[in-house]
Amino acid sequence: MDAEDLTRRAFMKSLAASAAVAGFLGGTGAAVAGPPGAPAAGAGRRIAVRDHRGAPAIMIGDQALPAIAYMTYLPHRGQYEDFAGAGYGVYSVACYFGDRGINSTSGIKPFRPGLWVGPGNYDFSAVDEDLARVVAAQPNALVILRVNLDVPQWWESLHPGELSVSANGGTLRQSFSSAVWRDEAGQALLALIRHIAASPYANNLIAYHLGAGQTEEWMYHGNRDRLPDYSEPHQRAFRSWLRRTYRSDAALRAGWHDPAVSLRTATVPDAAARTGDPARLFRDPDSEQQVIDYYRFHSYAAADAVVHFCRTVKKEVGDSALAGAFYGYIFETTHVDVGQHALHHILTSPYVEFLASPSSYLRRQPGYDWSYFSLTDSVKLHGKLWMSEADTRTHLTVGLSVAAPEINPTGSVPGPYDTALWQGPDDPRITMSLLRNNLARAITNGAGLWWFDMWGGWYDDPEMMAFMAKARDLVAESLTADRRSTAEVAVFADEASMAHFGYSRNHNQQFLYGQRLELGSMGTPYNIFHFQDLLDERTHDYSLYVFLNTVKVDRDLRRAVQRLRDRGKSFVWGHGAGWFGYGDPGAGGVTDLTGVEMTATEQAARLRVTTVQSTSAALAGIAPGTTFGTTSAVGAPLIHPTGGNGEVLATVEGTSIPGVVRVEHRRGGHSTYSVAPRMPPQLLRNAAKQAGAHVYVDNDDVVYASHRFVALHATSDGPRTIHLPRVAAVITDAFGLDDTPIARHTDSVTIQCREHETYVLRLVP
Repeated sequence: MDAEDLTRRAFMKSLAASAAVAGFLGGTGAAVAGPPGAPAAGAGRRIAVRDHRGAPAIMIGDQALPAIAYMTYLPHRGQYEDFAGAGYGVYSVACYFGDRGINSTSGIKPFRPGLWVGPGNYDFSAVDEDLARVVAAQPNALVILRVNLDVPQWWESLHPGELSVSANGGTLRQSFSSAVWRDEAGQALLALIRHIAASPYANNLIAYHLGAGQTEEWMYHGNRDRLPDYSEPHQRAFRSWLRRTYRSDAALRAGWHDPAVSLRTATVPDAAARTGDPARLFRDPDSEQQVIDYYRFHSYAAADAVVHFCRTVKKEVGDSALAGAFYGYIFETTHVDVGQHALHHILTSPYVEFLASPSSYLRRQPGYDWSYFSLTDSVKLHGKLWMSEADTRTHLTVGLSVAAPEINPTGSVPGPYDTALWQGPDDPRITMSLLRNNLARAITNGAGLWWFDMWGGWYDDPEMMAFMAKARDLVAESLTADRRSTAEVAVFADEASMAHFGYSRNHNQQFLYGQRLELGSMGTPYNIFHFQDLLDERTHDYSLYVFLNTVKVDRDLRRAVQRLRDRGKSFVWGHGAGWFGYGDPGAGGVTDLTGVEMTATEQAARLRVTTVQSTSAALAGIAPGTTFGTTSAVGAPLIHPTGGNGEVLATVEGTSIPGVVRVEHRRGGHSTYSVAPRMPPQLLRNAAKQAGAHVYVDNDDVVYASHRFVALHATSDGPRTIHLPRVAAVITDAFGLDDTPIARHTDSVTIQCREHETYVLRLVP
């Protein structure tokens, strides 16, 4: 019977009959099976994130768990039975310590009752009810419990001195640096863990996903508007950080160029110092080191709270459950006040085992790569699992005023949760393509994911649920293949550099947030790392290295770059790379790092360029006069090539100043420096080809690739030839009705594409 002819409930009943319902039992129907057998329950079960076939995976005993799950904010509107019928065994369930909404500025109301009802007093009935709902649908459910640690209102009344204080003197929930919050919320967390351990759901729990701050994502409440945090706990924590960093008053005075400051009297800089001079691109270390240090600490404090609470979990549960959080949003939240720029602190902690984010909100439309927020390959390099929150809106998504007016800040009247951001495509075909794209990105990048049915009912459709069953099978199948990366391009971003930029986020918003669109359309996959991981030899086998915001580069990192240059590697450099860390700040440090002769002009930086007339292979396929970059205001100086030792590919728009220059290295390879962000896909693709990296397609389609799967999201109608890095014995359509080959014994395959469709090919070596 055709699924379209069935009612949804009848269809799910027929699907469940052929599915391996118990989550960890394997695949559904005739699809490729996952690991056989359910995980062992009880106190002896060991859960860890470990390497599995070349990438981190959740391991229960010696079995790899397909890390694909379902979640909703509104359990009474959830589709637990449907997902159980589709073979899902993993579910995320949310609970809240506080009694307010997850967003402190929008007015959204709480999704569920708070658990922390008074000092040392807890009411766990809401979480029990929600776990019971999941287990009723799937008795073998494995649950990731998402715990929001934000405080209730009564706690604020008892502890006014422990709240985050804005520059205007207002308060917004707890300070991340509050020892009282860490202690008392930690006790509440232990009470929750022990309650679960003594409940009928003890064997269902496999992980604790800890959240706090704005939207549970460890962002400071009121971050960009109110300049937190001037609380006394935060001031004390800043001084402690300074003591660990400088160790003596003399060192601090030298660093801050302030003969009166001491480790005992140092303070959080005032609002005027923090916002600084908008006419300058960088902070001046001679006069602004206090601000630079504060913003390094500001992110550290949020990251350290993550580590603290994950430590609390792990010391209680041992290896019977995992601990993780949202964090590391350097690509999505480029503003320093948000507090997301201390990922390295978390990566070096043994207590944090997984990290997560949604897909980027940069361009949530068909035709684009929906990248992740963070340095996901550094997360994997450090042995941790990356999880994607796939909160993709579908054609069934309705605004919160319709789905749950009792929670919506404007009730049944459309408000902030009814805008275009909260709407999905009108066309069901586009919905299906976007969901395939989310899945393809995860299975080719060694990531897990959960389908986030925020308000409930977003997947209430037979075709979507058939897809969900297939998605679960493909995640399980991906665990049976070589999961090592196939990327030959490495992209690096630097957290330490973020505090050295002026308060405006325009520069990093374009080089980090925006540049991901073009990286995702260059025709070849890329890995994305923390700059510090360039010191790890496991990052030294790529063909092309792209550095986006690396303006602070110490001696060790400069030596690592030189060693790669000596091996004939190729590089792409963003504006100002190497300005700090080579004697006095200046163009000499940029020349030293990039190999491109540089100078600086004391004018507001115009980070927009126009390509020149040239026969250079670096500009192949790019018409003369093509402009790219940003018109956003960026302060002085403009740091640009002289053009004296390389080939000029573009000039600063409206001038003859070299804007993009390419230099050949003596031992092979090349360096390309661009003052302009948003370097076009064709320029990046040309650089990749000349560096020797494999390119899968010669247009701007989105491509994801692993050893088992290659996916293409088409930007237009027409045939596409996908070039593989090696011969595949058999190529099949991963979403086909059967495993009929579409090609055999070939290193290229041509498929007929429809605009905005996503195709996933299975490669059998």
